Amino acid sequence: MENYKISEDGKTLLWINPSYIDVEIPYGVTTIGSRAFNNCRSLSNVIIPNSVTKIEEKAFSSCLFIREINIPNSVTEIQYGTFAHCINLKNVNILGSPMIEDSAFDSCFNLYTVNMPNVSEIGNDVFVNCYIISNIKSKIIEENLIYAFYSEKEYYNYLRRNREYKLKILDEGL
Repeated sequence: MENYKISEDGKTLLWINPSYIDVEIPYGVTTIGSRAFNNCRSLSNVIIPNSVTKIEEKAFSSCLFIREINIPNSVTEIQYGTFAHCINLKNVNILGSPMIEDSAFDSCFNLYTVNMPNVSEIGNDVFVNCYIISNIKSKIIEENLIYAFYSEKEYYNYLRRNREYKLKILDEGL
């Protein structure tokens, strides 16, 4: 059985063996293809190199055991549903300033912290069904974050959790 498939030009990762637990994407790959890691139900750790500039639609959807993802500053585009249904994803670090398309983190039920200090463009429903998200670090104006959630109710619940998170940090003296 093949372990992975890369396009003939060596630029796009097309498919990865779904039984892998840890993956380091080869340097030189510029695109993680649509559904390349889709349903890799054993995957828990992935290293994305600085050569990657685009993560295509649903590239990591339904990767059940990924807990943290670090997206390098080279990435300029995170497409629709990229991490949808990664139900155990807890922390996301986006170092650059990519455009994050609609539903990128849809139904990441355990997503708690998103660090994206340089991101200024975000699609609709990016955090739909992310019920415990409490901390989003971003330069996006808070009023514009409302569109990243499915409804005003989800957004206001996030604001409440975020306020509680900040109070907890103050109480603990961190």
